[in-house]
This record gives sequence, C-alpha cells and structure tokens, in this order.
Amino acid sequence: MINEYIAGVDIGVTKIIATIADATGIKARVYQHTHLQGDTLTIPKQAYMLIQKAAEYAGIHYEEVKAVGISTCSPFEKKGNYKEIVAPNLCGGLTNSDRLPNSWQSIPLEEFFKELYPHVVVENDCVAAVVAEKLFGAGKKYDNVVYVTWSTGIGAGAYIDGKLVRGKNGNAPHFGHIYVAQDGLSVVV
Repeated sequence: MINEYIAGVDIGVTKIIATIADATGIKARVYQHTHLQGDTLTIPKQAYMLIQKAAEYAGIHYEEVKAVGISTCSPFEKKGNYKEIVAPNLCGGLTNSDRLPNSWQSIPLEEFFKELYPHVVVENDCVAAVVAEKLFGAGKKYDNVVYVTWSTGIGAGAYIDGKLVRGKNGNAPHFGHIYVAQDGLSVVV
C-alpha cells in the first residue's frame, strides 16, 4: 500500500500551523507567526511554505501531499468559484483601525491552493472544530452540538437536529466576528 499524505493548515491571526499526516497519524507539524504585511497572497504563500517545511520534516517531498484541509477565521465571501477570506482580524482594509499593517479587502486563499493541489477544502475554524467534535469527540452521541472559540476573535460552529449549519458562503452560525483586545476591559461573569 502506498502512503497517501495530507496536509492540515490552521490559519489564525497570531500563527499559522501546518501538519502532515497519513492514515497512521501525524508525521510532522510546524508553525510560524502570521505575516500580516505584504500583498493579499502573503498568507496563502506563507501557508504553502509551511506545508513544504512540514513535508520536509516528515521525510517526504511536498508534491507527495494529495489533499489539503485549511481552517481559518472568517467570514468568507464567494468570488467566482472560490472562497476568499474577508475577516476583519486579518484584512486591515476592512476596518478603520491602525491595528493591522495592511490594506487587504480580502485574501484569495482557496483559489491559490486549488492551483497547487487537486483536493482542497477551506473551512471556517469553528465549523471545522464542531465537525471534528461531532465525528470523533464529545458530540458524537448528540444531534445538537455547538462549538465556540474564544481566542483573538470569537466564533461558533453548530449542528442542529444532526445537520451542520452552513448559511450563506459557509458563514453561519456566527453570531458576530468580535476582536478581543489584549488590553481591553476585563469582564467577570
């Protein structure tokens, strides 16, 4: 049997993680702080470079990777046949804040990777997490499962009556995209 290698990539505001795995498990994982300066292909190129580096650490050539799954913050917007990231936590052109050192309106993530790999899935990180919990984790035996992330931003993914909630452009059930400031107000609940 020939090993089939896949890459998993998690793109966040603070770091990008790339993992190489096969049917037996994880072979290598690398990460790097997210580059938020440059053109709109900066993050896709950085993620691709990390796949190459993880493949090297796994002892394979990066062209042996057959499929790529990418999770990232959203929202997404459809541009033609591809999802683009339009997340205010990554795209400085979407806010009036000087917090981000770029003027990006969107990031053409899916189109970039579909030119490199035959099988690519781009998914919101919360949706990817709730799918994993429903298939393999604590949500296996439940029809209604909600997964909330609380990191640089806040987001959610959900199954209702055993069905994954998708919404327009895969952006549901997000109740909002909220930036969490490190030096912001403290809230005790």
